[in-house]
Amino acid sequence: MWRKSDTVSTTRVSSSKPTGSNTLKSKALPKARCEAQRRSQICALYSYGRLTRVDTAEYLDRRQNLPRHPRLIPEGSHALQAAFRDTDSAHMPFLAPTDVTVSNPASSVFLQTKFERMLGMKSEDVYPKDEAKVAAWSKWKAEVSTVSAWHGSGRISG
Repeated sequence: MWRKSDTVSTTRVSSSKPTGSNTLKSKALPKARCEAQRRSQICALYSYGRLTRVDTAEYLDRRQNLPRHPRLIPEGSHALQAAFRDTDSAHMPFLAPTDVTVSNPASSVFLQTKFERMLGMKSEDVYPKDEAKVAAWSKWKAEVSTVSAWHGSGRISG
């Protein structure tokens, strides 16, 4: 007997001969059954509070080791990806409220709920005010300068 909390969301991509387009089906499966799925299925293990998009990408890279599936995160770039994740977080206080205001109504509600859950505060309180705004801007400027220095020193080429 399994509980709803013991499930993961899965998306199945049919690998049978094409009939015009691949079929996508989403459903919740028990965790044990998800792991037992054939190679033609992708188990998207994304859930709030447990896994990040990077964890999901790494999982898919491990599962899809076929030549026709390009890697989502290039081999040997995990340290660089982690560095960008750390420096990228400094912009959140400035962009989170903006994302909510420029999105369509349905996306706006979703983003507002997502940011409030992720940051642990109301979206109106995310944008820094007065001295906190100056401090947050300085932090963001320093983080962007660090990334710029990586590019300028030739340690990153692209």
